[in-house]
Amino acid sequence: MIKIKIEDIEYNIPNSYSDVKLADYEKWFGTEIENKEDEVVFVSKVSGIDVNTLQNLPLSFYNDLVGIISFSLKDSIKEAKNSIEIDGITYTINNEEELTLAEWIDVEESLKSDEDKLSKILAVVCRPVGETYDTNRLADRIELFKGLTMDKLFPLFNFFLLLKERYNQIMNHYSMVQELQNQLHQLTEISQKNGVGTKWWHNLRTMIYNKWIGFLHWALSRCSTSFRFKLINKMQKKLIRNS
Repeated sequence: MIKIKIEDIEYNIPNSYSDVKLADYEKWFGTEIENKEDEVVFVSKVSGIDVNTLQNLPLSFYNDLVGIISFSLKDSIKEAKNSIEIDGITYTINNEEELTLAEWIDVEESLKSDEDKLSKILAVVCRPVGETYDTNRLADRIELFKGLTMDKLFPLFNFFLLLKERYNQIMNHYSMVQELQNQLHQLTEISQKNGVGTKWWHNLRTMIYNKWIGFLHWALSRCSTSFRFKLINKMQKKLIRNS
């Protein structure tokens, strides 16, 4: 933190993510900066200095302030982790099991929230190892995460982004297999119309299809969790029904 005094008021200005608690980060997370006015509002949120006060500062002073909080305009910590230790207790994001109905409902409600969205989501999905989800703990857990600094929490959020990227990979592979299945179906119809051996085409089609399903399972093994295998099994059954 860097202390700055303006008109007898002392401000603690963060100059790294280790100075920023989640409660403060949520105030300016997602803020879009399209012009100078947007920039001033953003600087106000990060620094905690009122907009009217900023507008009355010398330009050089303001520029120095922007330099101090410039970390907030750059890429955050890249490390991705699914666990964090808080007061000697390990909290983990379980990536091996599907969300329970209660978790899913609370996550959905969190996504609709205008404020505290990030802390609410963490409170739902990140908890001590072996602990069963309990909605009654949610309020206290939200306050717990709000009090942590962003250098400790970014790895957890990066873990979410990593899961999203892997999910997109799965869907791309699935789309590729689906397209191949459609093409093979069209070829079979053409071969039947032209009198080509139906059995031969069926065997070729099955062989190619199985090859791509094998490739898809291999791709999933590199980036999937158990619920993703459930997903691809459902996809495979759908493809077979359409064959």
